[in-house]
Amino acid sequence: MTSKELECFMSVAENHSYVKSADLLFYSQPSISYQIKALEDELGFDLFFPGDRVNLTPAGKIVYKQMKAWNNSWKKALSSAKSASQTSREILHIGIRRPINEDFFTRGLKLFFNCQTEYSFCVHPYHIGGLISDLIQGSRDIVVADSLEVAAIGGLSYQPLCRSCWGFVIPSSDPLARKTTLRFSDMNGRDIIVPYIPEGMDETIFDAEYRRWSTPSNIFYSGSHENAVMTATAGVAFATINYSVPSQNSDSVYIPVEGYENHTHGLVWRKDDNRESVKLFVKSMKKVFLDQEGRIADFIKE
Repeated sequence: MTSKELECFMSVAENHSYVKSADLLFYSQPSISYQIKALEDELGFDLFFPGDRVNLTPAGKIVYKQMKAWNNSWKKALSSAKSASQTSREILHIGIRRPINEDFFTRGLKLFFNCQTEYSFCVHPYHIGGLISDLIQGSRDIVVADSLEVAAIGGLSYQPLCRSCWGFVIPSSDPLARKTTLRFSDMNGRDIIVPYIPEGMDETIFDAEYRRWSTPSNIFYSGSHENAVMTATAGVAFATINYSVPSQNSDSVYIPVEGYENHTHGLVWRKDDNRESVKLFVKSMKKVFLDQEGRIADFIKE
C-alpha cells in the first residue's frame, strides 16, 4: 500500500466524488482511478461498489475506519517530528514498523520531546526488513522490534514494552475460531495470506515455521500485515498476523500460535551506545507503556 494509493482512497471515501478528489489532490481523475484499482488488486477485494465507485463496500468501510485511525496517529507523530526538526536540537533517528500501539507510541514521543530541550527525533517508518541491519550499521539510533528478531543477535540492548503474539486471524464462523491457540499444522490444506517478502529480505521466524509445518491449499501474498487482516475480516481468506488485531466486534478472531503467545515488542539499541538521548527516549517510552508494577502492556484486544 503506497501513500498515494492511501491518499486517493481516503479522499474518494470522504468526498464521495472522483471529480472533487481530483481537484483537491491536484491529480487527474484517471490517476485516482488507477491508484484505487491498484489498491483493490493488492487487497483482493472491492473497496467501492462496482458501477457506483463512490460508496464503500462493507469491506471498504472496515479498511477506511482502520486506515483513518492509523493515519491520524501518524499525522500527530510526524507533526511533532516536523516541529522538532526545525530546532537546533540533536536528532535521534528512530526506526519503526507498526507492531506497537500508535497512540501510546505518540504519547512517548511527546513526552520525550517535552521533558528536555536538547534532543529531537525523526521517525523512519519501515515496511518489511532492513530495520535491525540499519540499527547495526548506524543509520538508526534506536528501533522498535520483536523479541524474536533480536534473540540471536549479540551486542544489542532490548527493553520490552508490550506483548505481541504470533498468530492467525480467521473468520469467526470457522470451527477453528473456538480454539484458544492454534498449531501451524492446523492450517494444512487451507487458503492463507502471508506477508509479501521483498527480494533480498529474510523471512521472519514465523514465516519459516509456518512454511515448515503446514501445507496450504493456496498462498496469497499481502503487502502488509494490516492488509491481511482486512482481507480476513472481509471473510475472503485466512491470514497470518503478529500485531494488528481486529476489534472484538469484528467478523474475524485472532488466535495465537501455540508456543508463540508470550513474545514482546520493544526498543532495541546498540549496547555500546550510551548517549543520554537514547537513555531518555527509553525512559519516556517505559513511562508510557509500563504500569507502576513494571509489567508490559497487553494490546492484543485493541
